[in-house]
Amino acid sequence: AGFVVAFAFQNTLGNFANGLMILVYKPFDVGDKIEVAGVKGTVKDVNLVCTTINTLENKIVILPNNSVWGNVITNETSSPVRAMFLSIRISYRNSIPQAIQVLKDIANSHPLVLEDPGPWIDTGELAEDAVKIWFLAYTKTEDYWTAYCDISRIIKERFEQEGIVIPLPSQELYISEAMALEEGSMAKRFKDNDLPLEEVMPR
Repeated sequence: AGFVVAFAFQNTLGNFANGLMILVYKPFDVGDKIEVAGVKGTVKDVNLVCTTINTLENKIVILPNNSVWGNVITNETSSPVRAMFLSIRISYRNSIPQAIQVLKDIANSHPLVLEDPGPWIDTGELAEDAVKIWFLAYTKTEDYWTAYCDISRIIKERFEQEGIVIPLPSQELYISEAMALEEGSMAKRFKDNDLPLEEVMPR
């Protein structure tokens, strides 16, 4: 029993110590949107023992400060400006300069995108089934999700108007001439002799 009490007391002291570190170094404040220990949401309360977070699903999660200070803390609202990054896929059949120009027009004309720092858009990657255009723009932190959703919708609409295709993941299969002839010969034997498929296809 004494061991159990001592162990529990040790955890409590650890929570107090970590709570003190949080209050002194202030990696976040009440009202900040953070992600820590697999929990993402808005900080509702911080004390010496625990941190209370209201998640996006409106659930209240109470984390012991050992779990908070001992993990990576991501604070989405500590800066007044937030970067929006999109990796946008286009077909290899489309013009890269055309797609980049359309995206620049969208970024430069959107009222929530900041002029300083300005947007940056360029070719990011030549992937197996698409060209990826990297889209980087900055907004005020409080405008981030409104701008993100609005710009995503506008990109799809403008691409449809301009005939720019956003391809689905795909894979092209190339069959050699010898393989095609062999498959054609097997199919002919199957048709002419009315043989069961297992007698025609080699195992």
